[in-house]
Amino acid sequence: MRCDPWRLAWLALAAFACSAEPSQPGTLPVPDSYSDSAMGDAATDAVDGGTSQGDSDSVGDGSASGDADGGASTDVAAETISDAVDDTAANSDTAPDAGADAETGFPDGFLDPPDTGNDGGAGVDATPSGPVGELYAHTGTELYRLDLADAKLTLVGAFQFNKEANDINDIAIDRDGNMFAVGPSALYACDRHTAKCGYLAKLPVSYNGLTFVPEGTVSATTEALVGMGADGSWNHIELKAGQVTIKKLGAFASPWVPSGDGFSVFGIGTFATIKGKGASDALAEVDPTTGKLVKVVGETGQKGLFGLAWWSGQVYAFAKTGEIYTLNIQTGKATLATSVVAPKGKVWYGAGVSTRANGG
Repeated sequence: MRCDPWRLAWLALAAFACSAEPSQPGTLPVPDSYSDSAMGDAATDAVDGGTSQGDSDSVGDGSASGDADGGASTDVAAETISDAVDDTAANSDTAPDAGADAETGFPDGFLDPPDTGNDGGAGVDATPSGPVGELYAHTGTELYRLDLADAKLTLVGAFQFNKEANDINDIAIDRDGNMFAVGPSALYACDRHTAKCGYLAKLPVSYNGLTFVPEGTVSATTEALVGMGADGSWNHIELKAGQVTIKKLGAFASPWVPSGDGFSVFGIGTFATIKGKGASDALAEVDPTTGKLVKVVGETGQKGLFGLAWWSGQVYAFAKTGEIYTLNIQTGKATLATSVVAPKGKVWYGAGVSTRANGG
């Protein structure tokens, strides 16, 4: 886990080693398979609401987990998101309800359903026809949105939790703009407009990186959420029927391990920053179905590239030093993104973008 020395008390409870400088998580090997049947209870205890399998209204504005038609196959993530948000919340991200959830103590609407920002009228989101979502980056405690029109990083807010508060290692965004996040040992659903996060499930180990991969790769009909272990493992995190199931799909070739993050964009490919050879992090293309390295594109010339995302023909890398780089997708070489206006003194932990950032 990328550690913050001011959070030693919590990290000791999580049994992870810390240093003054953020570093790659030191975790146990990811098991080949893992199933947490307690997920449903944990999610239900955390928030008010039940299941609503296949009901697009259960997640408010937009279907979950990349189901193209918003039909029954949304049960992969819609049901889980429904458990993580208040079913009584209005379909709006602008204001919480006046009441309070009896189980959590948080106001109704604390986690308003994520909104794709593509309203089709009557409060219902239309199926997006172009690039979806925005590029997000984050520290361990704060979420930022990169406004690519004026190349400025804007603070969304500090991460807030209804349960199991912690630093966020990485985020991932599905095709409909729903954001997920991982901490040292937990999975969350987060509102990308407010940075409010709802606990979904306990995880067996910590993940360096998190990304969705497009439908037609790990799953034929839906997007799949993938976690990258510190040991280079590539793991499918499936949310279904009140249960989280993790299956190891493969791994990077030894000695390569992720340096922090990856992205998968339809029509562009799946890429990750890796380390293990050479003097710096490298950019690599990854087979999304197995985690096998298709090719090592090349060394970036920089270390600690914890966040990685793509937008409008450009790879962006966010470093633990607070610098932001663009990476040449043909060579891997990093160039300081001097045009991006970013806050000073931040330590970037990760980044995320929709699999549909290229449209289609």
